[in-house]
Amino acid sequence: MADLRHRPGSAGFRSLNIAMGLVGLAAFGMLYATQPLLPRLSERFGVDATAASLSVSVTTGALAVLVVPATWLGSRIGRRRTIRIGLVAAVGLTLACAVAPTFPVLLGLRAATGAALAAVVGVAMGHVAAEVHPSGLASAMGFYVAGNSLGGVTGRLVASVAVDLTDWRWALAALGALALASTAAFLRLLPATVANIPPPPPAPATAAPV
Repeated sequence: MADLRHRPGSAGFRSLNIAMGLVGLAAFGMLYATQPLLPRLSERFGVDATAASLSVSVTTGALAVLVVPATWLGSRIGRRRTIRIGLVAAVGLTLACAVAPTFPVLLGLRAATGAALAAVVGVAMGHVAAEVHPSGLASAMGFYVAGNSLGGVTGRLVASVAVDLTDWRWALAALGALALASTAAFLRLLPATVANIPPPPPAPATAAPV
């Protein structure tokens, strides 16, 4: 039985690694998007530091609560589709946060962002495990985890620089634009699912010549 999973050195393996690295970059950049902006949020909305920190807590909390149900969703509609829907929704919600008129609206949008990211985080590693041959699984997982770490650092860095140059709204817009570009590249690079493709049937037997 042919094993169609991506092996090290193949074009599909490289594309999958880059695509899943971009998933981590976008997802974890959006997850902690407001962390460097807390003083500005306190000032703009007239809330104390504890209340402002809820813009991070509600996002991570929603993700934590929904990450297990997200794995069920991935098994129902497909992991690839679940990641796509979650990323696109999270990008739209992050951009919407940049124009939030009130603090409660911002918190609602951030909670919804966490829910959308649960569909990404809860399914991504399972997708890698299903699509990659065991010989390349360790390096593929490492690439995805590296994308997560890079996303957390890059998101904070972009937001910090942007808020110093402009304000918190433009900082969120810049972060949303970065996540949008990463998502677009992910959608282009992610290979078609091979884990559920049946192998080709064996060639029909032919009679040996007499």
